[in-house]
Amino acid sequence: MTALLDALELERVDVVGNSMGGRIALELGMTAPDRVRRLALLAPALAWLRSRPWAPFLRLVAPQLGVLQPAPRAIVEPLVRGMIPGSDSDWTAAGIDEFLRSYLTPRGRAAFYAAARNIYLEEPHGPDGFWTRLRSLEPESLFVWGERDPLVPIRFARHVRDALPNAEHLELDCGHVPQLERPKETHDRIVRFFAAGQRRVRVP
Repeated sequence: MTALLDALELERVDVVGNSMGGRIALELGMTAPDRVRRLALLAPALAWLRSRPWAPFLRLVAPQLGVLQPAPRAIVEPLVRGMIPGSDSDWTAAGIDEFLRSYLTPRGRAAFYAAARNIYLEEPHGPDGFWTRLRSLEPESLFVWGERDPLVPIRFARHVRDALPNAEHLELDCGHVPQLERPKETHDRIVRFFAAGQRRVRVP
């Protein structure tokens, strides 16, 4: 991400990310805070806080096995749609199609499994634990949560509030992709959040 910003000759930026993209945005904010002005985090992927009974076994499984896994669309698509409320709406359907375009390829599956595996295996606490590091986040942040999100449950919001008491939050009646399921509410709040940050920067 920092290499991309350098290539685009951008010193500081506002960043929006959903799911794994939200996690990437968080990591950018923690590791390169001088490059980030504000963060909008839509159902970001966060480290598990519950016990992880499958961790010892998962460490033995290479995510590259996703290359070999059969993934017929007729089977995968109904499973994905069943996990996302409102999957029959135009915008949400478009987002699902975009996800499937990548997941249905061998390399896309391997990348997806590698990312999911890393999050499951990540330590939540300790010197390098995610929730310990999260407290050091400097850029002002807006978290957008889906009240019916089956992948990043809204229960995570209270842990984020504990780690980042100054962060802003928006809770919407939707699932994991608020920018597609509730586009107007999501977009309007992000625009206001970023605009407030720009006004603050301009104050002498």
